[in-house]
Amino acid sequence: MFRPTMVIVFVAALIGATTVGFAAATNAGVIYACVNNSSGTIHVVSATTACTTNEVALSWNTEGPQGATGPTGPTGPTGPTGSTGPTGPTGPTGPTGPTGATGPSGAATTYNYRFGGTYPGTSVAIAFCQPSEKVVGGGGFSTTGFPAFPGLTQNFPISAVGEPAYGTTAIGWQVASEGFNDVQAYVVCAQ
Repeated sequence: MFRPTMVIVFVAALIGATTVGFAAATNAGVIYACVNNSSGTIHVVSATTACTTNEVALSWNTEGPQGATGPTGPTGPTGPTGSTGPTGPTGPTGPTGPTGATGPSGAATTYNYRFGGTYPGTSVAIAFCQPSEKVVGGGGFSTTGFPAFPGLTQNFPISAVGEPAYGTTAIGWQVASEGFNDVQAYVVCAQ
């Protein structure tokens, strides 16, 4: 019983001394040792320790050189979608684009003035556009009573004789004079 206990204590003391000696023998990542030429026994020493004449000094790094880069590992699973970030500021206005080509000219519009005299026995005059024309204006004037011409009591577009026109239904213009004087009607027709 006494012997095993002593051996265990001796081994623990030896390991402790070796650990302390090893820590003292490393200097900035280098380990120093002396190798006996006859027995091949190695003992770790400090960087300043000189080996005996029957020993060879050795030193080596505590870390070897960096190894080659290993192969790329497999792709990991896709992480969860992150939350939407805040809206960024509005960007600057882009440059004005080039001017487009000029479009074709529309069809030319021709304006015709058509006149109509007083209906016999009345003070009414009517002027009509041709069927292919559109009424765009009109009017009239008295032809008697110079220098004080009488005014007009009627002055409007018509869709038929005596019927005022509304919108695009006009086919002519009608006027009437005060005091049954002679009048002249005209209508402006676009084509």
